[in-house]
Amino acid sequence: MNPGAPRLERENVEFPDISWTAFDRYARYAAIARAITANLGQGPQRALDVGDNSGYLRAFAPDLRVTSVDVEVNPSPLAGTSLVLGDGSRLPVASRSVDVVISCDALEHVAPAHRSAFIAELARCSRDLIVIAAPFDTPGVAGSEELVRRFVRAMTGAVQPQLAEHAENGLPSLGGTRAAMEEAGLTVTSIGNGNLQDWVLGMLVKHQVVGRGGFSDLDMGFDIFYNLALQDRTQVGPYYRYLLIGRRSHDPLTGDPGLPAEPGLDAVPLLSAILATAPGLTGVLAAAAAIEEQQSAAFAHLMRRTEGLEGALQHLMLRFDGTDAALGALLSRPPDRPEDGAPPAGRSWRLRSVLRRVRRLSSNLNGAAPPPPPTPSSSPPES
Repeated sequence: MNPGAPRLERENVEFPDISWTAFDRYARYAAIARAITANLGQGPQRALDVGDNSGYLRAFAPDLRVTSVDVEVNPSPLAGTSLVLGDGSRLPVASRSVDVVISCDALEHVAPAHRSAFIAELARCSRDLIVIAAPFDTPGVAGSEELVRRFVRAMTGAVQPQLAEHAENGLPSLGGTRAAMEEAGLTVTSIGNGNLQDWVLGMLVKHQVVGRGGFSDLDMGFDIFYNLALQDRTQVGPYYRYLLIGRRSHDPLTGDPGLPAEPGLDAVPLLSAILATAPGLTGVLAAAAAIEEQQSAAFAHLMRRTEGLEGALQHLMLRFDGTDAALGALLSRPPDRPEDGAPPAGRSWRLRSVLRRVRRLSSNLNGAAPPPPPTPSSSPPES
């Protein structure tokens, strides 16, 4: 679903109708759209977007006739998306049947052993232009991804699947990818995309609010802020990703818009301030502190109850020791004559039975064998 332009202002926004989308997606698709226009011009060119199932290229370049190819179906694509299920290693498209083939942040999800074949298949389908956008193994990128990957797991308790697959596959080589494109008969140039520091801070901010319930509007608000106020930062290095642009017929153009004459906002303190005040982190830390306090209180209460129980058991055993001795002395007496007022033999036998049971209970509590009962001085009455 495409919610449309979030604001009425359009003059200083390059792609206003899609400015609601994730800041990182906006950066890469905006650069791809510029490169296509710079090399092929505007018009109903046929385009193949390999690794997309949502229709974002068409949202950035509505004149293109885009077919998306992916291994999975998106149940909620953008309106007008044309999807074909297929594998990037065997695209269901005739050779050189489309004007441009793009791959946007998909190469890093291809197993390293298959990346050269994947690039060759992209080149087979394109009549002229190929654009490959991806995070490559350039300085700082792997470390930045590892920080974000671990941060997401700590904040949400879940694995970020894309970054987990990056770590498992390893990022592709920028030089190796360029060489594979050149082997396919293309002239290649490159351009950086997405400021690396902004990417790290932006991902930390977004994953503090995403998935926490009630913050989806704020999540999109951050993307709108970045895409409207910081869009020029995507051309400032160091870069999170690069675009490799290859052509058969001419030397390729990057479509780089260059930096504006006026300096932009200083993004790092802005994003750091948002990160420090985002409700996700505050809520997580408060919840963790509350849980820890509850656990400590419950443990202290349990220990107090245990100490009281231990004291009660000791008191009970002392009382039992005195009772046991008194009963033993009583039962060891020889039977008295009835005229002395002694209890009848039947009551004496019942007292001995009670004593046996008490002694058995005591031995079970102490883990010792029960002591032998005293030798009866009289026989129990026959039933």
